[in-house]
Amino acid sequence: MGTFSIANKSHSVLDGIIQDTANLNFGFVSSPPPLLERIVRFHIMPKRYTFMELAFLPDVSLLKTLAPGLNAAISKSNCSPLLVIDGVEMTAPDIFVSEKFDIHGMTRHFELENISFLSFCQ
Repeated sequence: MGTFSIANKSHSVLDGIIQDTANLNFGFVSSPPPLLERIVRFHIMPKRYTFMELAFLPDVSLLKTLAPGLNAAISKSNCSPLLVIDGVEMTAPDIFVSEKFDIHGMTRHFELENISFLSFCQ
């Protein structure tokens, strides 16, 4: 499944969340489609990495994401054997593994503040 279709499917899911939680204020959920697509692309890397492949990378390695000009910083946690991607701990490595992609569980999404606002204006 391509990134654009993931972004479209994510947007329809988010539309449902907005309807279910209309009285709550979610800046992330109400993001315009180009911003949402950029956020989704920032969470996906063009190369498949298993947990072991990520674990053997040098500490603080930068990996390319599908968001043009944005890289993810992979580092090792000081407190645990977990990996950290842009400040977010990977708590469930290799949740889903296939020949084409690998999904890792994170404690939360990457913070928008960590992504330069100007990078969304390209």
